[in-house]
Amino acid sequence: YYGLRGTNNHIVNNARALALAGVAMGNELAISTAMKIFRECLPLLILSDGFLRERSSHYQLIVLNWVLDAWRFIIAYKGVASEDANYLSGYVERMASAANMLCMDNRLLAVVGDVSPDVTPAESLSRLSRLYPEFWPVTGESTRRLELKDGWFKVSVGDEVILGNFPGGSYPPLFLT
Repeated sequence: YYGLRGTNNHIVNNARALALAGVAMGNELAISTAMKIFRECLPLLILSDGFLRERSSHYQLIVLNWVLDAWRFIIAYKGVASEDANYLSGYVERMASAANMLCMDNRLLAVVGDVSPDVTPAESLSRLSRLYPEFWPVTGESTRRLELKDGWFKVSVGDEVILGNFPGGSYPPLFLT
């Protein structure tokens, strides 16, 4: 993890691994450590409307998968009404809505920013659909002609779509996407 000015979102995957292993082994210390990482890092890495700070359309799907995994395991261990499950569910809902804005007909509209060498966007979407059908594909989302969230914009006219973003401020100074 590269800190406040870096783009590395993999700290969220580390927290996910701790949560899953902690639940599998019944290890409260691993679970509480995972939740401490989530509570500190999610507000830094996820913008108010659910988009990743680093502005990668593919990593939006990947990190959504990670947060959903942790949320599902926390629910299995602590219950849906637990404080930790409620905390993660707020991010799940916002991140799923943001990811939906980047997709149409269960496909990524455009590759913006970094692409993972480990998994394709189609595989990320397939994983969401298979493991989390209650969240993906998102139903009941707006089909407005213009959508704006966290500096991302989507303009739709008929079958034509323009997708992009205008990052605010100078972040990230060294890792522009």
